[in-house]
Amino acid sequence: MIRDFKAQIFCRETNLSRREIDTVDPMWIERIDAYFRQSAILPPDGDPTEYAAAFEAVYPEPRHRRQYIDDAISKGTPCFGHKVLASLIAAGMIDCVFTTNFDPLVEDATVTANARLPVADQVRPTVAAIDSADRAMRCL
Repeated sequence: MIRDFKAQIFCRETNLSRREIDTVDPMWIERIDAYFRQSAILPPDGDPTEYAAAFEAVYPEPRHRRQYIDDAISKGTPCFGHKVLASLIAAGMIDCVFTTNFDPLVEDATVTANARLPVADQVRPTVAAIDSADRAMRCL
Protein backbone atom coordinates (compact mmCIF):
# COMPACT_ATOMS: atom_id res chain seq x y z
CA MET A 1 0.00 0.00 0.00
CA ILE A 2 2.76 2.45 0.84
CA ARG A 3 4.35 1.86 -2.56
CA ASP A 4 1.01 2.76 -4.17
CA PHE A 5 0.63 5.85 -1.98
CA LYS A 6 4.15 7.02 -2.83
CA ALA A 7 3.49 6.48 -6.53
CA GLN A 8 0.33 8.57 -6.36
CA ILE A 9 2.11 11.39 -4.52
CA PHE A 10 5.08 11.18 -6.90
CA CYS A 11 2.77 11.46 -9.90
CA ARG A 12 0.90 14.37 -8.37
CA GLU A 13 4.12 16.24 -7.51
CA THR A 14 5.85 15.58 -10.86
CA ASN A 15 2.77 15.95 -13.08
CA LEU A 16 3.08 12.41 -14.41
CA SER A 17 0.12 10.19 -15.20
CA ARG A 18 -0.18 7.20 -12.89
CA ARG A 19 -0.42 5.05 -16.03
CA GLU A 20 3.12 6.09 -17.00
CA ILE A 21 4.82 4.35 -14.08
CA ASP A 22 5.09 0.75 -12.97
CA THR A 23 5.43 0.35 -9.21
CA VAL A 24 6.89 -3.15 -9.49
CA ASP A 25 9.63 -2.09 -11.92
CA PRO A 26 12.90 -1.66 -9.95
CA MET A 27 13.79 1.39 -12.05
CA TRP A 28 10.57 3.18 -11.06
CA ILE A 29 10.86 2.04 -7.44
CA GLU A 30 14.33 3.59 -7.23
CA ARG A 31 13.24 6.76 -9.04
CA ILE A 32 10.30 7.25 -6.67
CA ASP A 33 12.37 6.43 -3.58
CA ALA A 34 15.10 8.86 -4.71
CA TYR A 35 12.50 11.57 -5.16
CA PHE A 36 11.25 11.13 -1.59
CA ARG A 37 14.79 10.98 -0.18
CA GLN A 38 15.38 14.45 -1.67
CA SER A 39 12.07 15.98 -0.59
CA ALA A 40 10.47 16.66 2.77
CA ILE A 41 7.01 15.55 1.64
CA LEU A 42 7.11 12.33 3.68
CA PRO A 43 9.09 11.12 6.69
CA PRO A 44 12.23 9.16 5.78
CA ASP A 45 11.90 5.62 4.41
CA GLY A 46 11.28 3.19 7.28
CA ASP A 47 10.16 5.90 9.73
CA PRO A 48 7.26 4.58 11.85
CA THR A 49 5.08 7.53 10.74
CA GLU A 50 5.81 7.11 7.01
CA TYR A 51 2.80 4.89 6.25
CA ALA A 52 0.29 7.15 8.03
CA ALA A 53 1.75 10.29 6.46
CA ALA A 54 1.60 8.81 2.96
CA PHE A 55 -1.92 7.43 3.48
CA GLU A 56 -3.18 10.80 4.74
CA ALA A 57 -1.41 12.67 1.93
CA VAL A 58 -3.26 10.60 -0.67
CA TYR A 59 -6.55 10.31 1.23
CA PRO A 60 -6.93 13.35 3.52
CA GLU A 61 -10.49 12.45 4.54
CA PRO A 62 -10.91 9.57 7.04
CA ARG A 63 -13.93 8.25 5.12
CA HIS A 64 -11.83 7.99 1.95
CA ARG A 65 -9.11 6.09 3.82
CA ARG A 66 -11.76 3.72 5.20
CA GLN A 67 -13.17 3.21 1.69
CA TYR A 68 -9.67 2.47 0.34
CA ILE A 69 -9.16 -0.21 3.02
CA ASP A 70 -12.65 -1.67 2.46
CA ASP A 71 -12.04 -1.86 -1.30
CA ALA A 72 -8.63 -3.49 -0.84
CA ILE A 73 -9.99 -6.03 1.63
CA SER A 74 -12.89 -6.99 -0.62
CA LYS A 75 -10.40 -8.10 -3.31
CA GLY A 76 -8.32 -10.29 -1.01
CA THR A 77 -8.25 -14.07 -0.91
CA PRO A 78 -6.29 -16.29 1.47
CA CYS A 79 -2.80 -17.09 0.19
CA PHE A 80 -0.73 -20.18 0.94
CA GLY A 81 0.59 -18.63 4.17
CA HIS A 82 -2.95 -17.89 5.41
CA LYS A 83 -3.95 -21.49 4.66
CA VAL A 84 -0.95 -22.96 6.48
CA LEU A 85 -1.59 -20.76 9.51
CA ALA A 86 -5.30 -21.68 9.45
CA SER A 87 -4.44 -25.38 9.30
CA LEU A 88 -2.20 -25.01 12.36
CA ILE A 89 -5.00 -23.17 14.17
CA ALA A 90 -7.60 -25.80 13.21
CA ALA A 91 -5.21 -28.57 14.32
CA GLY A 92 -4.89 -26.94 17.73
CA MET A 93 -1.17 -26.32 17.28
CA ILE A 94 -1.60 -22.54 17.51
CA ASP A 95 -4.05 -20.92 19.85
CA CYS A 96 -3.15 -17.26 19.51
CA VAL A 97 -2.27 -15.09 16.51
CA PHE A 98 -1.47 -11.39 16.60
CA THR A 99 -1.60 -9.53 13.30
CA THR A 100 -1.76 -5.97 12.07
CA ASN A 101 -3.79 -7.03 9.06
CA PHE A 102 -6.96 -5.14 8.18
CA ASP A 103 -8.43 -8.13 6.38
CA PRO A 104 -10.21 -11.24 7.68
CA LEU A 105 -8.14 -13.65 5.56
CA VAL A 106 -6.76 -15.66 8.49
CA GLU A 107 -10.29 -16.11 9.81
CA ASP A 108 -11.61 -17.00 6.34
CA ALA A 109 -8.88 -19.59 5.88
CA THR A 110 -9.62 -21.02 9.35
CA VAL A 111 -13.27 -21.50 8.41
CA THR A 112 -12.13 -23.45 5.34
CA ALA A 113 -9.67 -25.55 7.37
CA ASN A 114 -12.36 -26.24 9.97
CA ALA A 115 -14.72 -27.53 7.30
CA ARG A 116 -12.42 -30.54 6.89
CA LEU A 117 -12.78 -31.50 10.57
CA PRO A 118 -15.64 -33.12 12.46
CA VAL A 119 -17.84 -30.46 14.08
CA ALA A 120 -16.70 -31.42 17.57
CA ASP A 121 -13.05 -30.78 16.64
CA GLN A 122 -13.56 -27.42 14.95
CA VAL A 123 -12.14 -24.28 16.54
CA ARG A 124 -13.83 -20.91 16.65
CA PRO A 125 -11.30 -18.10 16.46
CA THR A 126 -12.02 -15.00 18.52
CA VAL A 127 -11.11 -11.80 16.70
CA ALA A 128 -10.10 -8.81 18.78
CA ALA A 129 -9.46 -5.41 17.23
CA ILE A 130 -7.83 -2.37 18.80
CA ASP A 131 -11.24 -1.30 20.06
CA SER A 132 -12.18 -4.65 21.64
CA ALA A 133 -10.04 -5.10 24.74
CA ASP A 134 -12.55 -7.53 26.30
CA ARG A 135 -12.24 -9.93 23.37
CA ALA A 136 -8.45 -9.61 23.47
CA MET A 137 -8.44 -10.60 27.14
CA ARG A 138 -10.66 -13.61 26.37
CA CYS A 139 -8.21 -14.66 23.65
CA LEU A 140 -5.31 -14.53 26.06
